[in-house]
Amino acid sequence: MDENVKELLKDKNEQVVQFNFENNTSSPVAITLFDTASLTTIPTSGSLTTSYSASNDLFPSLPPSLFAQNSNNGTFIAPQITSSVLRIVNTTTNTSENNFDNTDGFDNIVSSIVLQTDGKILIGGQFTTYKGVSANRIIRLNSDGTKDSTFDNSIGFNASVFAIAIQSDGKILVGGLFTTYKGVTNNYIIRLNSDGSKDLTFDNSIGFNNQVTEISIQSDGKILVGGDFTTYKGVSANQIIRLNSDGTKDLTFDNSIGFNGSVGTIVIQSDGKILVGGGFTTYKGVTNNFIIRLNSDGTKDLTFDNSIGFNSTLNQISIQSDGKILVVGFFTTYKGVTENRIIRLNSDGTKDLTFDNSIGFNGTTTAISIQSDGKILVGGSFTTYKSVSANRIIRLNSDGSKDLTFDNSIAFNGVLLTITIQPDGEILVGGSFTTYRLYTNNRIIRLNSVGNSASLLNLNGVLKTIIYDSNNNVFYGTTNTSLYVISSDGQFVQNIVALSVVMTSIIYNPNNNNLYCLSTNIVEVYECVTFTLVTTISLGGSNFSQVLSEVTPSNEIYYFDDISNLLQKIDCLTNTPVVINLSLPNVPTSNGLPYYNGYLYVLSNSSNVIDIVDTNTDTYFNSITIPAIYTFNPYISAINPITNQLFITDSNLSRQFAIIDLPSNTFVSVNTLSGVGGTYGIVYNSITDSMYISGSLFSVVTFTATPFFISGSANYNTFVNNLNFEPIFVDEIRVLTQNLTQLNNQVQFTKIDSSGNQIFFAEFPINKIDIEQNNNIAELKFDGLVFDGRTYINQYVINANQVVSFEIYYKQLDRFSATPTFPIFFKPKVQLKEYIKKELNL
Repeated sequence: MDENVKELLKDKNEQVVQFNFENNTSSPVAITLFDTASLTTIPTSGSLTTSYSASNDLFPSLPPSLFAQNSNNGTFIAPQITSSVLRIVNTTTNTSENNFDNTDGFDNIVSSIVLQTDGKILIGGQFTTYKGVSANRIIRLNSDGTKDSTFDNSIGFNASVFAIAIQSDGKILVGGLFTTYKGVTNNYIIRLNSDGSKDLTFDNSIGFNNQVTEISIQSDGKILVGGDFTTYKGVSANQIIRLNSDGTKDLTFDNSIGFNGSVGTIVIQSDGKILVGGGFTTYKGVTNNFIIRLNSDGTKDLTFDNSIGFNSTLNQISIQSDGKILVVGFFTTYKGVTENRIIRLNSDGTKDLTFDNSIGFNGTTTAISIQSDGKILVGGSFTTYKSVSANRIIRLNSDGSKDLTFDNSIAFNGVLLTITIQPDGEILVGGSFTTYRLYTNNRIIRLNSVGNSASLLNLNGVLKTIIYDSNNNVFYGTTNTSLYVISSDGQFVQNIVALSVVMTSIIYNPNNNNLYCLSTNIVEVYECVTFTLVTTISLGGSNFSQVLSEVTPSNEIYYFDDISNLLQKIDCLTNTPVVINLSLPNVPTSNGLPYYNGYLYVLSNSSNVIDIVDTNTDTYFNSITIPAIYTFNPYISAINPITNQLFITDSNLSRQFAIIDLPSNTFVSVNTLSGVGGTYGIVYNSITDSMYISGSLFSVVTFTATPFFISGSANYNTFVNNLNFEPIFVDEIRVLTQNLTQLNNQVQFTKIDSSGNQIFFAEFPINKIDIEQNNNIAELKFDGLVFDGRTYINQYVINANQVVSFEIYYKQLDRFSATPTFPIFFKPKVQLKEYIKKELNL
């Protein structure tokens, strides 16, 4: 039988394998001829492409984007135009600069942030949701800010989490005000396994009688716990206790009598001694005002001089690598001398005079963290340090002076409660705040080493337009109600200007340092220093205008009146409209007005012809036609000034771009885009001499395959190349239709170099929601083969609720492949010979 199979493969160069496709929808389904190797549809009747439907597809359209280029440092802002989120992309390295997605964030206070060794982030607090999804007082995030679905926090805690500590074995100790976890009694403390389940080897039966605010783990695994409690398992334990690793009380630690007030911070020195701070004034009945150092057995360390001590509560203690001790809190004196809410002590408890904290803070300090370079991050409710503005966060040099390289301008609108420094130097901050530098960041944010947001820049509105101003080195972006002035690195908002109407196009004029903002039939002009409104230009009548051209050398801006189908312009010297009433032969409305060397190129997404206007005479000059065979309608454009080429994307969602040679005004070619769907943005990057085109994908492949695209209409299989170059044979393939809540959304970018070659680079995730809604899933079944190479499928229209037989032509093992994209459920693979035996009844 094996010989028969070999003979079959040898003698029959091409095979026809038949399989069935079941259309279980209520509408016809179209399958078009598709070449998965070249990412183009195959001509069936003279057309080189087939339009891709964005609606009712098996994989709905993903969020599109537009962007603006800062050519000075190879950075552009890549926003998602369906939301207020901005992404910063380094176009030199083709990587995302800000990759911590805290959009929406928490609905209440974050009080504890702890990093795992794998980079995942444990967060506790008073919150009950994260990004609108239930998260009761604890959650674990992936390093990019998305929820870690492997950590089960379903139900969670019934009250606040204040303290989280991770053991060396990965188990997680949690303390707080809670009395239940997942509906089961756990009084104020619990130990969880790494997956979020309760660790049953830790005996917390009965637990504490009041809240736990601090947990610190010794090197030997024993656990120091502090808080407002007075008993543990019914036995006296006044505000401090040490537990063995199994949760039993450590009898070698003497906490008899204990403290008379709350313990808020416990730090273990390298020599095993224990620094304790909080709201207490006595320990074991002896005066110790708000700070004390204990020996490892719980007795007072007499070598630490805390005579007199502080006049109010300590919030946090942190030990430097040299053994010096930084303290923050509510206090205003230490040993009777003014020390406003921060001090550094020598290891013996005396004040360190090399640390200048004169004047100090004007409000409470609640969090402190020391960087590896010795600089000190401090957070709290304060607004000044040494009488200089410092809104709830500041970085100090090791001598106590303000670090001027850390930008805390504007900063937070609420209290900081926790600061955690990552190994890469980026800074996680949590608290009660809802904004940072004027834009929304709900109770958590990640900052880079200079204080800029390492999170997604989240504006308060859906972004409509965005451009870069190289003169003032800023980005301008508009939403429905506001003009945002954004820093040149795209990481913080410098100014927000209220707009009277929704703007559809903005252009910067370097000649008068004014910004021109178009909305239907008016243009608002803003001066770009104070951002005051200079004038409003009425375009007259009921003009519906979508775009403005860039400013010409004669200081004019063109726009297209879509109501009267006429080209008009604005004189920027007088800021008045100029009526030229130029009618164009081929362009009924305009969505693009690129300018080059005295000529205006008028694009329309309803015509494959580009009309050219001579701006010296304001007359029609010529036209460029993109051949009809490409079914190409011009959409978004940009000019490469090095090669003098105009790059134009297609409004048909057919993943194409055209190249026009500008000196000769001739059509060059239409090229296929492999990484982008419907395009919404295109910019030229002078650093890499490349075009960057952004758009949306219609499908995301999570199997062992590269992204391929849907051709045709609703509810059918798509075809992808298999990357492992090993033939896969299956008896039955099941494809499940998807809805938006189950998509792993991405925006992807393709780079086009100056020769017209394209380079696909990494995607930038937007969101991932792992919610299964089985009652919304439709199941499609068919029999099939999977090969490597390319697949040809005849064009069919399948009527509703019918099964149609398809033929796949394949040649040996190396030419064709077909498999639907995600999710896919395969029956066990069978060998080629077994499959052929089955099909041919051998």
